[in-house]
Amino acid sequence: MTEEDIQNELLKKYCRAIVHMRQEIAYARFGLIFGAGIGTPFHFPDWEALIKGIAEHPDIAATELLKEKRDHTSMSQILFQYYRAKQIKIRSDKLDLPYNELEVDIKAGWIKIVKDVLYKNVTKNDEELKNNDKYILSYLNIMKNRVTVNFNFDNTIERLLFVTRTKKNTRGYKTIYTDNVPQIPDTSIIYHPNGFLPIKSSEKTSRDLIFLEDSFQDQLIGGILGHYAFLVNHLAQQTCLFIGHSLGDATVKHLLRHNSIHNPGQYHYFGSVEILH
Repeated sequence: MTEEDIQNELLKKYCRAIVHMRQEIAYARFGLIFGAGIGTPFHFPDWEALIKGIAEHPDIAATELLKEKRDHTSMSQILFQYYRAKQIKIRSDKLDLPYNELEVDIKAGWIKIVKDVLYKNVTKNDEELKNNDKYILSYLNIMKNRVTVNFNFDNTIERLLFVTRTKKNTRGYKTIYTDNVPQIPDTSIIYHPNGFLPIKSSEKTSRDLIFLEDSFQDQLIGGILGHYAFLVNHLAQQTCLFIGHSLGDATVKHLLRHNSIHNPGQYHYFGSVEILH
């Protein structure tokens, strides 16, 4: 089947949705929301591989814990607590350090482990990254001067925006990982609600990553208390296409359920990466 045949099949099957999305793009009422599935072409690990890689990391070395049948968020919490206990034992001669200083040091070590595993097979060369891309480049025009939500930690989208920018005196984007997101952006905004962990150590990371079980619970509580006002408003004001997501994500389900109750006429789409090609 040729690419033209595939496009014709998609138009026949999803004609109404595609026409609606194209109309919303033209009216600047369209947004993209990316999940972990977009990382496969760039050799990012999936959840299971990430957990396995963390357990195998030499600073943790706890593959025996993987024998327990736990969900991924629970296992990440177990591995963190294992690492924390191990570090406290190693540093027992330094327990006179202020408690907060020790905890900050342990947290920084944990984030480094996550980063090591996350980027283990990902190229640092931006041109090579661009060549590995299968579909994100086709969405870059949609991201211009709009907010794109990325539930992943990595800065792959930012790197692609940078390497394809037309104005060489600018980065071509702004990364935000707090709830302070401009409503009318003057550049491409990439919003990371789960935190931000770029490939280069010289770039600033977010203070927290929504990765452990307790952080996911805090995120859900935060959503109930209104701490994710931007995402709620974004779903109310924009027609969004969810790409690379699992509907098993509790936070995403909560946001969509909230939107369906308070904005029942607002449509969103959960689709294949090819749908807008």
